[in-house]
Amino acid sequence: MQGIVPFLSVRCKHVDDPPFCARFNIKRFPTIHMYRPGEGQPQRLHIPTAHEHRLSARQLRDAALGLLSDEHVKHFHSQSDALSWLEGPGTKVVLVWPRAPVVAWLQSLSQRFHSELRFAQVQRLPESEALLVHYGISKVPTLAALTDDHRKVEYPGPLEAPLIQEWLLGLIAADRSSGVAGAVEGQEAAEGEL
Repeated sequence: MQGIVPFLSVRCKHVDDPPFCARFNIKRFPTIHMYRPGEGQPQRLHIPTAHEHRLSARQLRDAALGLLSDEHVKHFHSQSDALSWLEGPGTKVVLVWPRAPVVAWLQSLSQRFHSELRFAQVQRLPESEALLVHYGISKVPTLAALTDDHRKVEYPGPLEAPLIQEWLLGLIAADRSSGVAGAVEGQEAAEGEL
């Protein structure tokens, strides 16, 4: 979960936190609020009382992952759709993965960075091979960025969200310094599959 779902701990009895706790109507302890990115209202998660069963780590993880969405991850209807999208403006971050559905860390990172980067996940299938060869992608999994000047920048490290986030921040900084920042805003992701 590290780097996929951010967590914040608040101590309501601490002198600085009572206004925060009152604002969010926190009266029982412990209380867990979960927020979808961009939403101001929490989804309350029931915390069992002492005589009920306790929530397991798996239940908490599943609830948190349930807040993730792949709405900012492009899926392709055809290879021509994929090529058109990949040749479009902005830096594109593409994950080539052996299977569907979209992986949780890609969902999370796309929700955080969709205003500055475009995201896609390509499943390695026989019909996607020509596209992968065209972009010089030979191994699965591969995470790569395709820049506005058509350079491919492969992510070199382990596929762990905190490390990938640092890499994405570097891509965004490079885009800003080259004047590409903001090119993604207002572009909508279509759905389908490659």
